[in-house]
Amino acid sequence: ACIRRLRLLYDAGWLDKDEPLVKLEHGRGQTLWYLSKKARDQLARVRGVPVKKMPWKRVGAYGHLHIPHRLAINGFRIAVTLAAGRHGFVIRKWLDEVDLRRTMGKQTLTLLSDPEDPDSKIIERKLIPDSFFWLETDKNWFHFLEIDRATETLQYSDPSRDLQFWALKVRKYGQHFKHWYGQTYPEAEGRGRILVVTTSETRLANMAGVCREVAKQAAGRYWLTTFDKIKPDPTDYFSETVLTGEIWQRADRPEKLRTLVW
Repeated sequence: ACIRRLRLLYDAGWLDKDEPLVKLEHGRGQTLWYLSKKARDQLARVRGVPVKKMPWKRVGAYGHLHIPHRLAINGFRIAVTLAAGRHGFVIRKWLDEVDLRRTMGKQTLTLLSDPEDPDSKIIERKLIPDSFFWLETDKNWFHFLEIDRATETLQYSDPSRDLQFWALKVRKYGQHFKHWYGQTYPEAEGRGRILVVTTSETRLANMAGVCREVAKQAAGRYWLTTFDKIKPDPTDYFSETVLTGEIWQRADRPEKLRTLVW
C-alpha cells in the first residue's frame, strides 16, 4: 500500500525521487523521495504561508554520504515518538538540525585552541546538535541528540582545523550550557542532557571516557547507548525501550545502565 501510494504521488507530480550510490554487488539502493516544487507550492497555498516559509529540499539536497546519518536521526525520533505514545507522554517540542541552525547557528562559542594552555589563541566556533526535544511525562525532560556513526575522530589534535572531533564538541557543549542554554531554552530552567547513540560498546566506552576527561564534573549530562538497543525494529516495533529500558549509560557513572525517564 505504501509503495502504491508513493507511485500515485509520483505520477501526479507531487514527489520527485533520487537513488543513493551503492556498490555493484549490493544491487540497487533504496529510493529517496523528495517533495516536488508542485507539491510545495500547493501546500503553501493550503497553509496560507509564503513559499519561502515552507521547509523544502530539492532532489539531491542530502548528499549520499549524509543520508545514513539523516535516517539514523529519523529512526531515533520515530522510536521516541512511538514510545511516548505508548506511555501517554507528550513531546512538547522537537527541533531538527534545520531549526537549530536558525537559533544556535547564530550563537558564537569562544574556546582556547589548546585547552591545556591558557595562553593559546582564542577560537570561535558554532554548535549545531542533531536534534533537541522536550519530553513531558509527570516531569519535564530536555535533551540534545548526537548521532555518532564512528566517522569522527575521538581525540583532538588541532581543534581549529577539525570541528568534528568529539572532544571539541564536548567543549562546545560546555560553553553553550555556560553562556547560551538558559536564554535559548528558558523552559528547561538549566536542566538538560546530551544523548549519544553510537555504533558499539567499545566506541561508547571511548566516547564516555572523553566526556569524563573534557567535561569533568559536567560529564553526568552525557547519556550514551548503541544503535542496536534503540527501537523500533521489525520484531518489536512498538517497544518503549528507548525511554524506559535500561539501555543508557551515564558518562560519569558507567558501571550502571539506566532508563532515560522515570
